[in-house]
Amino acid sequence: MRLLVALAVLICAPLTTLAQEPPTPVAAAPRADWNLGGGLGSGLFVSYFSSIPVPSLVTELLPVVTASLERRLSGRTWLAFGVSGAFSQRRDDVPAGATGPTRADVQQLFVTAGLRGVVTGSTAPVDVSILVLAEGGSIHMDDRGLISGTETEQKTTGWLAGAELGIAVDRELTSGLSLRVATPLIAATYSEGRVETVGEPARSGTNFVARALIAPRLELRMAF
Repeated sequence: MRLLVALAVLICAPLTTLAQEPPTPVAAAPRADWNLGGGLGSGLFVSYFSSIPVPSLVTELLPVVTASLERRLSGRTWLAFGVSGAFSQRRDDVPAGATGPTRADVQQLFVTAGLRGVVTGSTAPVDVSILVLAEGGSIHMDDRGLISGTETEQKTTGWLAGAELGIAVDRELTSGLSLRVATPLIAATYSEGRVETVGEPARSGTNFVARALIAPRLELRMAF
């Protein structure tokens, strides 16, 4: 009998110890410190050439391909780098002796660098962020046409540098995959441009401008 009691004590003792031990916590998923995204947006290029009578204002609203890479600096702050570009080509048939454009080509490229700060809490259904970015870009335009049957050709080149303040909204689709809608709200830029017209002296101009604008873009982003 004593032997049976001793065996029962030896068997029950480990079971009692296990019952008293707290459950092992589940390890949290590793935090993603990088994210990469790309998509489409509307690109607005505005260049003011104060010393050029025509065109005094060049405005192009084009579909733009965008891509960006972000690196986490802290829990709610990211270092952001971006690039975007667009290409547009237009051809028109103008009757002989008439007046009108026959060709309009536009190429533009922009790069950005700056910070994105998340302003919503971790339990919010979407992440709302403020973007503060420095930007630089270039544009090339080739315009041709007819004026009373006479061919004309004008080439415009320019570059700009500045800064912008914008907003972004991110919605998580699945783990590591999200959808972002973003737009600049305020931008200040310095630009220089040059216009070359066949048969006329080349003209150059510079200007600084601050403006409010909406140029939304839609991106699919992957965290890793």
